[in-house]
Amino acid sequence: MSHPSGGDDEVLESRGEKNRMTLKSRFDRSIIMNRDLYLLFVVTLVFAISTEMVDPLFPLFIQDLGGSTIEIGLLLFLGGVSAVMLMILSGFLSDRYGKKTMIMLALFMQGVSPVFLSLSTKWAQAVPAAIVFIASLGMFQPPSMAYIADGTSQKTRGKVYGFMNLAWPLAMIPGPFLAGYLADHYGWNYCFYIVTCISFVCLVPAFLLNEPRGSTKGTTPKVHRTTSLTRQGFYLVGVFSFIQFFGNAARGILSPVVPLYLTDKFQVDKTQVGLFFSIGYGLAILISQIPAGVIADRYGRRKTMVYAVSLTPFISVLWPWLDSYALLTILYMSITGLWSVTWPASTAYLMDAAPAERRATVAIIREASVRLGFTAGPIIGGYLWEVYDPATTFYVSAGFFALSFLLAFFLKE
Repeated sequence: MSHPSGGDDEVLESRGEKNRMTLKSRFDRSIIMNRDLYLLFVVTLVFAISTEMVDPLFPLFIQDLGGSTIEIGLLLFLGGVSAVMLMILSGFLSDRYGKKTMIMLALFMQGVSPVFLSLSTKWAQAVPAAIVFIASLGMFQPPSMAYIADGTSQKTRGKVYGFMNLAWPLAMIPGPFLAGYLADHYGWNYCFYIVTCISFVCLVPAFLLNEPRGSTKGTTPKVHRTTSLTRQGFYLVGVFSFIQFFGNAARGILSPVVPLYLTDKFQVDKTQVGLFFSIGYGLAILISQIPAGVIADRYGRRKTMVYAVSLTPFISVLWPWLDSYALLTILYMSITGLWSVTWPASTAYLMDAAPAERRATVAIIREASVRLGFTAGPIIGGYLWEVYDPATTFYVSAGFFALSFLLAFFLKE
């Protein structure tokens, strides 16, 4: 039997060392990216807590400053429009200057605006700061979603989106309660001071983020990649946008009428209405997100969306037929949970279809469609409630869910 010569030994040793270095390099990159994703989760959680400490009770703050219901609605509308516009801008800037930069800018906007809110003595003085605060969410979401896409593989992307989505229901539990307690016992300014402090402190973990490997910060996009996206994009963007619009409009129709329905039908107090939303919204999303990502990765993004949305029209039709507060809580929890199952699948589906240098831009599509749906939904719901009856409102919501379900068939896996 022949034995390798000394030279062969050196070659084998050199190859072994090279393989070890390659594995070490891959391992180090894996650790760095896992670290970055955990840091991003912390950043997202803090951002969500700050958002939930202001958004739910913000109409009460404007009312205390002398604002009317119409003026509150106008302010929220201006904030929503600004958020959509910043989504578009944030997507382009993220692709150009980096996701990390835009995430830090969103945190800065969220932190500085409450300072000016605390200085307001009339509702009109609070308008600019309120618009900046509401719009900071539009600045934050596209780069954060694109960051996840750049830092994950196609096989694990759905699970990671599901994990990241846990930040929002986790924030919904302490945020509004803490804000209400502070406002009742110490005044609105203490609530704003805490939001400013935690937002600015969160700039530290945001600064520690590494720009993801798939990022094309500061580079010129390749022409053939951009052309490919344009050819495929028209059909995909159109169908996907309508799916998100109709589904979120269906949920938006429910948002203004459900509290009225509960108080009219069951004569419950505000605490019980709040408990209804805590369970039916926060807990439902918290339970659904981790399995939603796993299901999307294992069985396919499109299939997950189709099956999850397929049940929502039938469940929504049951609203007028249930006479139990507990059963309605379970029903609302089912609607919210099933629709939130589509979140990781829909986001991962969109990121899979986009080239790396266009992920932040493409992320705008989903968020803009969601916001437009939520803008139209409450208007439709309020009109149906006033002109017709509660049953009609719930049936139309079910119809919007059905449209979203039917459109999902036109997507390709």
